[in-house]
Amino acid sequence: MQFNSIPFLLFFLVFYFVYWIVPKNLREYFLFLGSSIFYAYSSIPFLFHFYVVILINYIFYKWILECTTKKSITLALIFNLLNLGFFKYFYFFCNFLYHLTGSQYFTFLKTEIKVALPLAISFYTFQMIAILVDTYRNKHNIESLSLFRFALFF
Repeated sequence: MQFNSIPFLLFFLVFYFVYWIVPKNLREYFLFLGSSIFYAYSSIPFLFHFYVVILINYIFYKWILECTTKKSITLALIFNLLNLGFFKYFYFFCNFLYHLTGSQYFTFLKTEIKVALPLAISFYTFQMIAILVDTYRNKHNIESLSLFRFALFF
């Protein structure tokens, strides 16, 4: 759904007006539901991928809060950059490895495996890296976020 399309405009307007009708104590849940519907409109499998990435990053977040070690932040960064790198640079690496080795296996991979790009993967990956690095550096003095609040942030 593109931001300048009629479906998006209708979705946004309906969502906006219903948001103000929903009781204040349920608005965060409504925001999460609306965000999930918006993301699912792009791809339901990528919505589940997004949830898994949030869950794994939340585990890293809690680990970094408990023990601020270089190992925790390093593993979190590696996970996030590998996730981003796989989706954005799969074909580039297949071409690079084909030209480096001359093996037809990489041409086969490139033609047989279809890798689609999840909606906003760069944005949410760098947002997750930013909050994990800020937590590691203790830049924000807030209480520990719940999984729901952590997911709502993204």
